[in-house]
This record gives sequence, structure tokens and C-alpha cells, in this order.
Amino acid sequence: MSIGQNLKKIRSQRNLTQGQLADNAKLSLNQISRIERGSAKPELDTIKKLSIALYCSSDELIFDDHEFISSDELRILFNAVEDLSDDKKEMIQDFIEAMIMKSDVEKWVNKTTKKEESKALRAIIQSEYAPGPCKACGAEMKERELNALEVNKNIEAVYQCTKCEQKNIFTSKKP
Repeated sequence: MSIGQNLKKIRSQRNLTQGQLADNAKLSLNQISRIERGSAKPELDTIKKLSIALYCSSDELIFDDHEFISSDELRILFNAVEDLSDDKKEMIQDFIEAMIMKSDVEKWVNKTTKKEESKALRAIIQSEYAPGPCKACGAEMKERELNALEVNKNIEAVYQCTKCEQKNIFTSKKP
């Protein structure tokens, strides 16, 4: 959302008219209207006046919900960090960066692991468990493409007899 849309949303949540906000922020009604319509970009001083009048942070006016810290608990903690010594601030920053890096690595490992497991299982099926001749008629067994239902059931491979159509099914689903 734009700053104008954010301003209108917050003003409406506070049950204020444009005129009331203009009075509270010591700005003109026309200026509030132009900002909300998007025909004017407010200066920093104006954003400060608006955030004070609306009892909100300037971040709430400027950024979308997903672009800033929306958790009041985290915001309080981060504000409290400002009162700590530079050494402690640096230690907290290092810790947060390490946690983010750990999370990113875990996401990457989980994503990679699933792909690698699938490749490994396919190799095992094709090399060790690929059936020989059909047990029912002795004809050759060939792997066939999986249908959507089989994919949803975590079936990894289906070998089907070329003559009598008997199937050998291999699944990755854990019992």
C-alpha cells in the first residue's frame, strides 16, 4: 500500500475525520486529502506530525504490514536494546544474524534433502529392486510413468509386465 492508503487506513481505525486529523497534526485539511489520494508525497516532518497525531510509528505510515516489525512484543524488545551498551547491542545483533542464518540453512537443507532422497530412492529402485521377469508369466517387466493418483500416494515407481500387465509397486511412504 502507498503512504496515502496507510494513512487513510490508520485514520479510519482511529475513527478520525480528515479534518480532525488535520487539527491534531497541525496540518491543513487539503494536505491530508492530497496525501491520502496520492497526489502529494509528505515530507519527513509531516510524517512525524501524522505519526504523533495518530499514535502510531512512522513505519506504520510508510511500510506495508509485511515490511516492518508488526509484533508489539518484538518492537518493545528492540526499543529496550537501544538502552544497552554498544557491546551488548553488537552481541544481540550477532545472535539475531546467526539465528537467521541457521534458519536459512535449515530451509536449504530440508529442500535439498527432499530432492536428494528422491534421487537416491529412484537409484535404489532402478538398480537393486528393479524386478526381473514377471513372476506370473515370465515376460519382461518395464517401468511405466506414474499417474496422478500414484504420485499423491508417494509411489516412487511402477513396473508392469509387458504381457500380462501384472504390477510391482515401490513406495516411499513410511508405514
